[in-house]
Amino acid sequence: YKKEEVVNDINQIVVPKGRKADIIFSDGTKMYVNASSRVIYPALFKNDRREIVVEGEVYLDVKKDPSRPFIVKTKDFEVKVLGTQFNICAYKEDAATSVVLVEGKVEVETTNKKKVVLFPNQLMSVDDKGPNIKEVDVFEYICWKDGFLIFHNESLADVLKKIERYYNVVLTFDPAEISKVTVSGKLDLKSDIRETFRIISI
Repeated sequence: YKKEEVVNDINQIVVPKGRKADIIFSDGTKMYVNASSRVIYPALFKNDRREIVVEGEVYLDVKKDPSRPFIVKTKDFEVKVLGTQFNICAYKEDAATSVVLVEGKVEVETTNKKKVVLFPNQLMSVDDKGPNIKEVDVFEYICWKDGFLIFHNESLADVLKKIERYYNVVLTFDPAEISKVTVSGKLDLKSDIRETFRIISI
């Protein structure tokens, strides 16, 4: 289900394709980890800061502690909060990295040291063109932790990439051709994969 390693009080949780996991940190913060993700975190947080490193997708419900900011590092940015709920998607193979805020506020610092403050229902994505902020329906970005996916005119190629992660399968398709097709709707990830493809086909 998950693999955990402890080296010099540093823990690593690795969640393979087809699985999800959740963990409660030493400070009471809850973390949900999506398929094909890796999180590095200390066994005990420091007195002045709480810091983790994320590759993949996580949803965090951070326990409020004004004296110790909670910092999440990804390949494209750092997110700093005191206590709030947010989602981070930072898969290495994806073109963009994103953070979506559910409540409160977060400070995001990109690799070029540019700082941005996000408010609820805002998504910040970072790709090769730089950061972009937009208003979103937060539920669409966090429902994966409850076993659902919701799409609005999303590229079928991106949908199939997510399905590969969630079901631990390899799909063969022409990305250039499939990317022209968009889909909208809701998928129940608890369904059999054949049922999922039947719904997509419709």
